[in-house]
Amino acid sequence: MALIACAFNSEAQVTITHTSLPQPGDTFAMHYDANPTINYGIASPSSQHFDFTQLQTTTDKYAAYGITANLPFASEYPQSNLYTYGPSVLYGGPGASVPSGNGWMLFRTDVNGMDVIGYRTDNGGNDISTLENPPRMLMRTPCTLGLHETQDAVWTYTFDVVPTNADTIYKSFSHTEITCDAWGTLSTPIDNNINVVRVHKNTLVVDSAYAVVGGTVYWKGEIQRVLTNNYDFYTPDKRHPIATVFCDAVGTIQGAEYLYYSDLYAETEGVETDDFSIYPNPTSDFVYIDFNYSLAQYELYNLNGRKIHQGEVAKNVPIDFSSYEKGIYILILQTSQGVVMKRIIKN
Repeated sequence: MALIACAFNSEAQVTITHTSLPQPGDTFAMHYDANPTINYGIASPSSQHFDFTQLQTTTDKYAAYGITANLPFASEYPQSNLYTYGPSVLYGGPGASVPSGNGWMLFRTDVNGMDVIGYRTDNGGNDISTLENPPRMLMRTPCTLGLHETQDAVWTYTFDVVPTNADTIYKSFSHTEITCDAWGTLSTPIDNNINVVRVHKNTLVVDSAYAVVGGTVYWKGEIQRVLTNNYDFYTPDKRHPIATVFCDAVGTIQGAEYLYYSDLYAETEGVETDDFSIYPNPTSDFVYIDFNYSLAQYELYNLNGRKIHQGEVAKNVPIDFSSYEKGIYILILQTSQGVVMKRIIKN
């Protein structure tokens, strides 16, 4: 009997590979609970069940991964193959915020996992590029129980470069420790008993400022020191953690989120449900929406997170895409039954 139990436990464990991480063109949406009452389990070699079915929705988060090669400044980030865009604090993608304001976060996914390559602030034409050195670790693959990786990374950002007076240099140091420390099954309000591994990400970030004149440091000081403990729950076929628990330095839960929508990139996409479809997709001019409702409100976003149109649409009444640039767009449709989000490709 003991041998049978061991065999079952071995088969239930999963391995996360790089194909289980976000890929260029993917889109995800998460429900975020600012005051969760859940138990995120313990580090253990034995299987356990993580019950997140009581998670509520305080707000929604979106992560739309664009293709770096399509960016006009792609040559500045030769190691990156995907990116997200957004405000620094409310970033949709995983990892730290951009240095200030709105901006792009540039990532890399490959056989070794997922890293932050750098950032680019959106300053209305005066954009500044910042690179992590080395690229900052977000996830390592292949990942299974027992994985343990550590890494240090630094990025710097210089404000108002004027040789005749003091320049301010902002430096952010991070020490990241990733441990796959638990496994079992997880249930959320929409998923039940999904096989997962738990990845504990312990991150120390130390931000400092320097006053420099002509290469000489006249003043330096630590601005803040933040230690976080986050727990990502991965399963092989979602390409995104199906849940994440955000904790402070001592493990007290600060918030939690779970995946409720994913649109995984494919070269050709079409009908996905019986009561809602978009065609043709890809399109070069018009898109038609076929649904079981009389009218719906819609918003259209590009992959930079900017709303480019909104309005009302009726069944099989076209939406004109002819004036839009080639690329990927996100359509959010508000119907009487709820919200539907869908990627549209303009070719």
